[in-house]
Amino acid sequence: MFSFLVGRVADIKQNYIHFFVNDGFGFKIFIINKNNYKVNELYKIFVIDLFREEEGINLYGFLKNEESLLFSKLITVNGIGPKTAMNILKNSDLNALIYYIKNRMIESINNISGACNKGQSIVYELNNKMKEFDIGIFEYEPVYSALKNLGFNNQQINNAVCRISSGLTCDEAVKQCLRIIQNG
Repeated sequence: MFSFLVGRVADIKQNYIHFFVNDGFGFKIFIINKNNYKVNELYKIFVIDLFREEEGINLYGFLKNEESLLFSKLITVNGIGPKTAMNILKNSDLNALIYYIKNRMIESINNISGACNKGQSIVYELNNKMKEFDIGIFEYEPVYSALKNLGFNNQQINNAVCRISSGLTCDEAVKQCLRIIQNG
């Protein structure tokens, strides 16, 4: 079992990378977003290894330890496998997803592309298992509320919020979200 690997990306595919560590070992690692990686760049990747009888050992890699921890929790939910968990993480902001789970926002989770209407199961099975995720208050909670009051649906809001920068003022975040929603 690995905790993390340090090495270089040798090749990037749609949903995985070939990753070489200094000792000459190469690994195929499934990833959330290929745009976060560049060939020949050095990375520390937090990995989860899963054994499946039909596939053998698969490695799932994350640039943030919090992502790997949440992935590990998501795959314990009945009906969620690694592909669904990866899709959920790919299509949502990490802090927003944690906030949705902690605050039992089933509809918001269901509206994440790839969640396959598993919001109720995720909330039911994980709500009390999220103590190590201390995000405080969700950074863009007021933005979420403002966009909801303007009539946008949860899917539009989730897609926009996960694409904006961190550390914006509320006004700047709303403006960026509106641009994203308008441009599709």
